[in-house]
Amino acid sequence: MTARCASKRCDIGNINLIPIKDIARDFRASLTATAIKFVRLCPEKCAVVHSSDGKIQWSYRSPDWWPFIQNGKKLDERTAAYDFFAGKQRDKDPIDVDGDAWVQSRKVDEIIEHSIASTQYGFVLSILWIQSD
Repeated sequence: MTARCASKRCDIGNINLIPIKDIARDFRASLTATAIKFVRLCPEKCAVVHSSDGKIQWSYRSPDWWPFIQNGKKLDERTAAYDFFAGKQRDKDPIDVDGDAWVQSRKVDEIIEHSIASTQYGFVLSILWIQSD
């Protein structure tokens, strides 16, 4: 996939995991690798977060994403990612979450979160998006 072609597939209106899953399937790539590439090429402020054992393990942010995401931080109860580790019913659609549930910044009121769990491997992959005004 050329960078120009990839950029077009990553320039979408509402950031969520559905187009990332489609790209991963089309190019026979892992969802995690595709999510990282998507975040790198997407013109929106977004980040991908990998969580396991109820904690943020790592994140990858788009070039213009500025709030800090702390590795090792326990997942906030307000996040969809938390629900997986708490054994709760998870929302399959993107949800609006208070910004401070994910980032250490008072300047972010709301983040759109879309999470998918791997029950086989015990982790959650989340795409986070700060909508521009």
